[in-house]
Amino acid sequence: MANTTPFSSHTPGQESQALSQSQSLPAGNSPTTAMHLGASQPLQSQTAPAPSQYTASSNHYYVDTRYIYLLVEKKIFCVPLALLCSRVGAFAIIMDFPADDKREGSTPDYPLVVPGVTSSEFGVLADLLFGKGKIEELGDLPLVDRYVILLKLGRMWDIPSAFQYAFLRLGQPGHELPGWTPVYQLHCAIAYSIPSWIDGPFRMIVGWPYAVLTEADAVLLGASLIHRIASVKFRIQAHRLAFAYTPPRFASGVGCRTVQSCTDGWIYAWHSALALRINHPYHSMSSAAVMALLEGKGGCPGVCALCFGATMEAMRADEAFNLENFLVDQALQQLHSSIVIDEASPALDPLL
Repeated sequence: MANTTPFSSHTPGQESQALSQSQSLPAGNSPTTAMHLGASQPLQSQTAPAPSQYTASSNHYYVDTRYIYLLVEKKIFCVPLALLCSRVGAFAIIMDFPADDKREGSTPDYPLVVPGVTSSEFGVLADLLFGKGKIEELGDLPLVDRYVILLKLGRMWDIPSAFQYAFLRLGQPGHELPGWTPVYQLHCAIAYSIPSWIDGPFRMIVGWPYAVLTEADAVLLGASLIHRIASVKFRIQAHRLAFAYTPPRFASGVGCRTVQSCTDGWIYAWHSALALRINHPYHSMSSAAVMALLEGKGGCPGVCALCFGATMEAMRADEAFNLENFLVDQALQQLHSSIVIDEASPALDPLL
């Protein structure tokens, strides 16, 4: 551990007064000699004013050199007290309260105990706030886990700089970070109140087959969220079964002379191809995907262009094709209303 100044019970004002007095020039008419920078001859002697003629500047211009010793699990951390209080809101509040034991935090034998975090988590935070290197280059934890630790402690201890640092890097568009999965992102969105991270991962997970979700994913998301996801997936699956069983309403085109033939062609194409895709056990197709497939093909075997165009118009107006999006939107609305969202937007710390 580097040389440190032990924690003192003096207030910053007391230290400032002591510092100013200790740096005072000798009183009286005793001459003092100073060497000008770059000059080879000393300046002329001048009489120093009496100490009573000095005025102390504000405490802002004095460096608080006190250190505090923190016990996290079984490890001791020694950090600058002034920086800790200025950058970690929770500690600023704690230090405002008088300690039962004034020795607490003053030496490694009397450390201030920090509960609720591991030594690895506190180490990541210390690397960001007090370290000389970037956290991307420090530590043994995966980078994504280090960012998530900053999200956690940033919310828990009121550290906007740490929270914003991780938020910007995890949410960077087009930046694929190993281990940053939709499940992990959704977990963090709810755990650390980040509403903008909820919708995208939730929609993606709902669209996955059940087999994609692992036991570890279920543990990370928790029983309540897994139940919410399973419920909306079940409702979508029930909708697809009914949707595939009955073909969408056929609309004959104006001027078509083979309406019956087109009707039969539409029913056959639906049951022989589209319904099978909708109910595929591993690659089930949504109603919106069916619409996109038909529009992409621009026609249907056995159906004339007039009838195909009229049927597509009827399908676009059919609420059944938008039901899946409605079910997911409804689940998201319930999810947003069931958690506490902190809409505060932490500002970046200019020192980082």
